[in-house]
Amino acid sequence: EQTVLTDTKDELNDDITDAEAYYNSIKDSNPAAAATLLEAINAAKQVKDVLCFLVMWHIFKFNSIDKAGFFQCGWFMFGVISQTFVIHTIRTPKIPFIQDRASKQLTLSTVLVVLATVLIGFTAVANLFDLPVMVPSFAVWLVILMAVYTLLAQLLKSIYIKINREWV
Repeated sequence: EQTVLTDTKDELNDDITDAEAYYNSIKDSNPAAAATLLEAINAAKQVKDVLCFLVMWHIFKFNSIDKAGFFQCGWFMFGVISQTFVIHTIRTPKIPFIQDRASKQLTLSTVLVVLATVLIGFTAVANLFDLPVMVPSFAVWLVILMAVYTLLAQLLKSIYIKINREWV
C-alpha cells in the first residue's frame, strides 16, 4: 500500500541512487572542464545582470535617488528568482522541466522561494524590508528576463556538452 511516507521514502531512495550514480560519474571528472562550465554560466549571469540593470534603468526609469528603492526591490527579486531557477538548468544535461524534472523536494523548494520572493516584492511585505511595493508591470519583464537567462544558460550548457562530450 502506497502512503505519503512510502512515497517519500521511495523518492529519497531514488535521490540516493541518483547521487551515487552522479558521484560515480564525476569521481574521475575533469576539474578544468567543470571550471570552464562555471565560467560560461557566470558569463550568462553577467549578461542577465546587465539586461536587468538596463530594463530597470531605462524602461522603468528607476534611475534616480527617489526611485532607488524600486531598483533595489527589482534587483532583489530578479537575483533570487534567477539563481533559484539556474539550479534546475545546471543540475542535468537535459532540458530542465521538459526532458528532466527535479525531485519533488527541489521543485517544492523552488516554488516556495519564488512565491516568497514575489510576495515580498509585489505586496506590502516589501515595506518590512524598507523596499517599496514593486510596480505590477515589472512582473512581465521579470518573466522575459528569466526566459532569456534560462535559454542562455541552456544554450551555453549545450555548447559545453557538445565540446566536451560530457556533463559535469
